Amino acid sequence: MSRSHKKLLTAIFLDSPGLFFVNFITPVVMHQQFHLEGWQLGLIFSLQAIGAVVASGLFALVLSKSFSKRSIISIASLNKCLAYLILFFGIISQELTAIVISLIVLGASSAIFTLCWETHIAEDKSTQAKGELIGQCFKWTGISQMIGSTIAFTMMGMNYGHLLSQGDQIMGIVIFAIASGFAGIFGRLAMSPALPQHLRHSLAEKTQDKGNVVLIGLLALVLLGQTSGSMVAPFLEMHLLEKLNITDISQLSLAYVPGAMLSLLFAEKLGKLVDNLKPAHFFAIFVSVGAVSSWLLVQTDSLWQVSLLFMVDSTIIVSVSIMLLKLVSELSPHRVENGLSALSLVSSVGAIIGPALGGFVWSAETTEGPIWLSVGIDFTVALLGFSLFTLLTQKEIKLIHSKSSF
Repeated sequence: MSRSHKKLLTAIFLDSPGLFFVNFITPVVMHQQFHLEGWQLGLIFSLQAIGAVVASGLFALVLSKSFSKRSIISIASLNKCLAYLILFFGIISQELTAIVISLIVLGASSAIFTLCWETHIAEDKSTQAKGELIGQCFKWTGISQMIGSTIAFTMMGMNYGHLLSQGDQIMGIVIFAIASGFAGIFGRLAMSPALPQHLRHSLAEKTQDKGNVVLIGLLALVLLGQTSGSMVAPFLEMHLLEKLNITDISQLSLAYVPGAMLSLLFAEKLGKLVDNLKPAHFFAIFVSVGAVSSWLLVQTDSLWQVSLLFMVDSTIIVSVSIMLLKLVSELSPHRVENGLSALSLVSSVGAIIGPALGGFVWSAETTEGPIWLSVGIDFTVALLGFSLFTLLTQKEIKLIHSKSSF
């Protein structure tokens, strides 16, 4: 592993400790402190995605063309540090406006930071097994989240012995802010001192990517898949709290944390699997298994079964993320920033539609409604993904045969 990659992994490690904790605690705080309705909760859950949509567009259209990735990643980390601090004061003072602003900025900053390291890997010509390298990044994200979540949930759990004040219980958020500041330093060192896009030498021959049509089809699948996933995540917590009669939030975290962390720890192995698996087979198997695990989550009434199923679900999510990053970098080799920005943009739009749709269904039906709808969408994605890449493979085979006949 090169020194640049080591610095990049360090930056990712320092950027990631608060990701899981903030996503976990936000629905709980909104539900318990502010007593919001279903559609309002759906809007709150979409705030980070709204920030990511804006950030992805800015990255593709402005930032990557006018600034170096070194400058971009430094600014993103500083903004993330400030967003954590605003979130901390917003929760302890019960200021909904401050929480809303912090979540939007947090989503935008996270998206830009991620786009920087994803682009850096995609442009690295010295790395052939990109899936494995992306898996390493996810692995260190998992290690970071495991450490950060352990610290944050431990401090929160002390509330039941009245050992800490309300502010001290969520002091982990301040620790995450400090870590984000250091992430900017290491991220800057990891990025190559490349010139902004508009100052780089243009290619001698401009060739159109053969993967344009496939890329559009892939982004459509991403939109469906992200809509499905974001529809389930926040409302599943509330469904389980009600169904399992859980009063201690830390009990539910024990079911979530192992699955989320372990799937990321095995991300490097999953990356190797992605490098050796055909996309058509990948979508057919992995996305279908994800749909079945979501369906089983509705049926279970045991906390340990929830933990086991969430582990399967998290593994599917990590694997799909690695495959998508690998495919987009391969389908848009001459315009990586645009391809990855489009992936982030479409994912974020799905993350806005999902909670809004889930909130509507949750209010109109039951807490199980969003999960049932998500299962149907997942099976549709599995079928469409298998069909898209099977057709692509058949066309490539025909093209090879036609060339060999001359």
